[in-house]
Formats: sequence, C-alpha cells, structure tokens
Amino acid sequence: MTKGLKSFVVKLAAFLAGALLLTLCLEVSLRLFGSRYAARLSARGQDGAYTVLCVGDSFTYGAGAPAESSYPRQLENVLKERFPGQAFSVVNFGESGQNTAQLLDRLPQALDKVRPDAVILLSGLNNFWNYWGYRDDKGPRRPEALDRVRVARLAKLLWREVSRRAADRAARRKEERRLRCRGVPEHGLCIEKMKEFKDIDGILEVCKTAVRKCPQDMDALKSVGFTYLNTFRPVEALEWLKKAADEDPGDPLVYIGISNALGKDRAEAERWMRLGALRTGGGTAALLSGNYDVPAWIKLDLDEISGLASAHGTALIFQNYPSAELKEAVTASDLLRRAAAARSLPFADQAFVFSKFVAAGRRDDYFAYKDPHCSARGYRIMAEQVADVLAKKGLVRRGAAK
Repeated sequence: MTKGLKSFVVKLAAFLAGALLLTLCLEVSLRLFGSRYAARLSARGQDGAYTVLCVGDSFTYGAGAPAESSYPRQLENVLKERFPGQAFSVVNFGESGQNTAQLLDRLPQALDKVRPDAVILLSGLNNFWNYWGYRDDKGPRRPEALDRVRVARLAKLLWREVSRRAADRAARRKEERRLRCRGVPEHGLCIEKMKEFKDIDGILEVCKTAVRKCPQDMDALKSVGFTYLNTFRPVEALEWLKKAADEDPGDPLVYIGISNALGKDRAEAERWMRLGALRTGGGTAALLSGNYDVPAWIKLDLDEISGLASAHGTALIFQNYPSAELKEAVTASDLLRRAAAARSLPFADQAFVFSKFVAAGRRDDYFAYKDPHCSARGYRIMAEQVADVLAKKGLVRRGAAK
C-alpha cells in the first residue's frame, strides 16, 4: 500500500468512526429527549384517558348516518357505559375514499399526534378502484427496524419537509401561471355561472371563451368538461377533461370525471384511473400494463401498518366490513381476517355478525337505504363488537402502556 493510499484509508476510517459516533450520540440524545417529552405528554393527557384511534375509510368516517352516529363516536359511548369511572377518548381518523396506501401515508403523523393505546383498522375496499400509491412485492419496502431508530425517523421527517417545500414551490409556479388566467374577465364569469349551474349554454360559451384566451385555465377547462358530464354528453366531456389532464396531470378529480364519462367501457375507465394514480400518487408501471395484484398490494400495506403500530408500542385490532353487497368488500374482509390471523392480532368479525341480520331478513334495520354503509343502528353494532374485543383482550384497563 502506497503512502498516499494509506493516508487516505486512515482519514476515511477516522471520518466513518466520527460519523458513527456522532450518529450514536444523536440517537441517545433523541431517545432521552423523547422519553422525557413522552412523559410530559402522558402527564398532561386527557386525565389518563384510554385513547383509541379508529382508522379507515367511509365505514369509519360514518357514511350513511349522522356524524354523531359513526361507530367511533358510538364506541366512546359504549366504553363509558361498560366501564364507568374510566376515561375514554376515541378519535375518528376515517376518510371517505381512502385506500390502504393513503392511510399508511397519514398514519405515522396520527400516531405521533394522538399517541393512542389502541388502533382499530378497517381498510382495503377502496383499493379496488382508488389506485393511489399502488405497489407490488417487487418494489422497495421500508424496513420495519428503521421505525425504531430515532435518527432514521428524524431523517425521514426532514426529507418530508424538504419534499413539502419543493412541492410548495412547484405549486406557487403553477399558481402564478393561473393568475394570468384569472385576469381574463371570462374566467370570473365562468366560475360564477358554475356556482349557479342554471344557464348551461351560457356556462359553456363563457368558459370556452376563457380557455381560448388562456389555455392554462384549469378552472374553465374542468367547468366545461364537468358541465358536459352532468348534462349527459360524455363524448364532449371526455374531450375537455382530457385537455384538463394534459394541462394539470396531478388533479385527481379530472381522472374520476374521465372514468365516469367512459361509462360502460370499464376497461378504459379503469385504465384512466390507474393512469391517474400513477400521475398523482405514485405506483409502479404494472398499473399501466394491467399486470397488477390488488390483494397482494393490500397485504403489503397491512403488514407495514402492523409493523408501524408495533414500533409505536400500540395495540392493533383489525375488523372486516359489515356489508357483503360488494364483492370487493368480501375480498377485503377475507384479507383483513387473514392478516389478523397471520400476526395473531385481535379481530372483530363484523361480516359474520351482520350476515346473520341479513339472513334473518333484517337488512334494512342495520344498513342505510340502498347503500352498503351502515345506519346509525348498524354502527352501534360495530361499536359494540369492537368494545367486546377490547374487553376480551384486556386492552381497556387504565394504565395500558402508551
């Protein structure tokens, strides 16, 4: 080894040793600070309330019933009734249309903010039409062990902040382009007429004029497209919505409109939804080729959600869908059941309970009219089933680990 090479190796080794030492010191500091901060959070929590975070889609949000009748809201009432003297807080983190990838994207922040004792999960149905964030088992996965390394979590937060600022800059540039369009008189008239939605011919005339004067006017492009769509002229709707997709490939609403305009051509409609998923939220090339596997994707996300909850020291409970009216719900329910069994997680079998009601001819007592979502009474049953599992597993005792 030459003298110069030896000197380089020594310097490189010293640099790596220093970087490792610095990383270890930072990790220890973050853990010490995190422990003290967590203790302060626990001390000023909701008087020692046992906190449950309900995550999922429209069945968690409470579609089909008044807001106060969602199953998370009723779960809090059920727990207080069954365990008088204990404090409970149930947080509804459901969002209509959300798939497992979107849930996984938002869950870390929810866990850090709410710091729940238990997470109740119901998701997977929307993956069969909402392809945002699609991936397959050939794509890279985030190692669960990294969730336990504070330095890695800090780096991830910093990267998210950098990405957010870059996205903000891109959004500002896009907004600057559109400001020029908003200076066109017809732009304002187009928006006003769309709000009233009475003079259809007037809407089309003024909005098309706005586009001719400023081709980047997304508001006008979408107004024309959706006006045609809402007046049952799908051919014209397709023409204008495709122009909107070319102008702003990142607007998910446009792809939903195109899919609806395609009507019975479900293969082409699905292709556009997959294209929209790639353009607006990532995914893999398998989506475009049609060589994709939604159940495998759901399983990947459920596995990662389980690992995330475990890394946060949070109890995780799976449940399945009460409705069997949609074949996708049946498939998702089976995947949720299998995922819970594979990880020995508590499971609330809503599908089994509600199937007995349907078999007894009592479907309308527990479901919304002509809607697979539950009625207020149905959501009460869901809440009771979840409460049963929490109690059976001994998870609702005061002092559970946070």
